[in-house]
Amino acid sequence: MFFHFQLHPIAEIKPWGGKEEPVLHWFGLSDGWYWFQIGETEIFRYSKPFLAAYPPIPHPPRPYIDYYVVRLWEDILEIVPDIIDPLPAPLLQRMESIDQWLNWCKKAEKWREDAREMCSEEESDARGELLSTALEWWWRRHLYTGPFIITPGMHFWSDGQIVHCLWDTRQAQFADDQFIWEAIYGTKAIPVTTFMEAVTSFNERFIAAMAERVNTVLTNWSRPEITIDFAHLAREHVQRSEHFASRMAEVPTRARTATAWEQCLEAIKVIENDTAFQQE
Repeated sequence: MFFHFQLHPIAEIKPWGGKEEPVLHWFGLSDGWYWFQIGETEIFRYSKPFLAAYPPIPHPPRPYIDYYVVRLWEDILEIVPDIIDPLPAPLLQRMESIDQWLNWCKKAEKWREDAREMCSEEESDARGELLSTALEWWWRRHLYTGPFIITPGMHFWSDGQIVHCLWDTRQAQFADDQFIWEAIYGTKAIPVTTFMEAVTSFNERFIAAMAERVNTVLTNWSRPEITIDFAHLAREHVQRSEHFASRMAEVPTRARTATAWEQCLEAIKVIENDTAFQQE
């Protein structure tokens, strides 16, 4: 597994704030493109039919997401502590057939949505609480890709030794059953050590690239028409540089207790025993 990225040249980055008050900051200076590779699969690579119909602007030769690299960095680091917290054996057994598990999740979501239309407010709220207890762990292992309208669905989970990666973009179609993303559906198992090496390498390379960029801006800012708070930029880079260590420090506190897992598994059983769920 490996995270790839490139930053656009500083001279090409579009400022924020419009023409009247153009500004840039640490986030904006991370403008670039990115993707990551799991085995032979490239995630965040657009499909050839999609590129033919909607060539990426302004950099057509690059078939990857063109956005602020900091978003991928933030979103990966957000879920790492949960990813490496091992799932209990009963959940791992359920997920041995990932298709069945995904179908269960869809069924449970529909069971919850039906309650909003057909049940009392009290029962609807009860179903919502049950679903949250049953699936919060799953939601927390989902890679958020909010900036994109139709996103590649990514989940990660582990048993303590192996990280399982799932990508599912079957719902991401743009026309005539054509898929937006090249990687449509699949799973890959990689050692936890390999996963963490990839995340650590991504963090080190990204922070190093941004350090070089920040230094260039602070010592030789060549676009005076764009406002930058240089003091804040320097302070923010220091703060960002410490983010990885602070996330790793959260690993022990983010780990679920045996009791929390028991509550999760009990909620799943309660949902499955509900007559309305069985009739979905």
